[in-house]
Amino acid sequence: MRNIIFIFSFLLSSHSMAQFDFNRINLNGFGTFSFSRSTSDKEYVAYAGRVKNKNNFVAGSRAGLTLNKRFDDHWDFTLQFLAKPDRDGELSPQVDLFQLTWTPYSMLSIRTGRVRMPLWMISEYYEVGALIPWIRPPDEVYASLPLEELNGASVNYKMEKGAILAEFDLYGGAGNMNTDGASSIRGELNNAIGASFSLGHDLLSLRVSYLQGTYTADVYTDAISASSTPGTSIVTNTRSSLDLGHTYFLSLGLKSEIENLLIMSEYAKWKSSASILRENQAYYILAGYYFLEKKLLMNFTYSALTKLDSQINFYSGRQKSKTIGANYHVNSNIVLKLQDKIISPEGVTFFESDPGRSDIHIYEFAVDFVF
Repeated sequence: MRNIIFIFSFLLSSHSMAQFDFNRINLNGFGTFSFSRSTSDKEYVAYAGRVKNKNNFVAGSRAGLTLNKRFDDHWDFTLQFLAKPDRDGELSPQVDLFQLTWTPYSMLSIRTGRVRMPLWMISEYYEVGALIPWIRPPDEVYASLPLEELNGASVNYKMEKGAILAEFDLYGGAGNMNTDGASSIRGELNNAIGASFSLGHDLLSLRVSYLQGTYTADVYTDAISASSTPGTSIVTNTRSSLDLGHTYFLSLGLKSEIENLLIMSEYAKWKSSASILRENQAYYILAGYYFLEKKLLMNFTYSALTKLDSQINFYSGRQKSKTIGANYHVNSNIVLKLQDKIISPEGVTFFESDPGRSDIHIYEFAVDFVF
């Protein structure tokens, strides 16, 4: 199914590109250079598959390049490459977006290919650090569904009335849902169909999203054992199946900017038909204030994974966190960020194993850029 969609999109875009001037291609880029370190008592215990109790200059870094070609008033093509760290800590490039868009008239657009799903308030720019208030969005909420794109199609319809803009999205297809860590998951969400409704005003934005599909995966687990050679160990990797059957996802979000005050909040609920991982619920609330003519944003985020009904030993428990951050906009292209996330886990949650402390700090510094 996904190969057919890609081939269809490629043929359509190739036919259109053969007739138009290639000189007018819009090229944009974005990226993040970051430093991170945790205060876990155990150096080898990673948080969210990336942050350990040692200096790391790769885990939160990424770079992207977007090419957009508008053929006429109705057709355009977008190709986006994204390089992110893989489970070995190496920056691995991939095709993030590959979509052909048809806009029969200004309020309606239809996309096919690899399309972004409108699940979150920040879905349209999730990987563009310069456009979000955190170095990385709250894991308690956003890691509950590690899926950003679908190989399929989407329909977007807009309605505008004065200062109010309403948008409705309907989409479907299939996508990969992967997580990293000592127990990494490599799975697929198939037969996916979702809908999103957004309502925007100068002072307030609201979004409601729903997604359902069938999820199957393989779980790869690293096990460390002593070897016959003193001072060395053996790492073995085992694979097991994880079939969650039908899954359902719901998110609610709001964002408000009143003069120098910024408020954001989102709630997510994820359920499956399998008893091994039945449900989780999470939310966050962010409050920020701009200083120095909106060049400096001081922000505080409280987030919580309030319910996790799971029988999987590497994904169990609850978690709360408090994040204190400062963002300084050097100019329209560069943002400096400093962040301290204080995590209070009850169980393993997003750690590879018991981190050994009740409160763990994740210290991060990042330079975000766009061009």
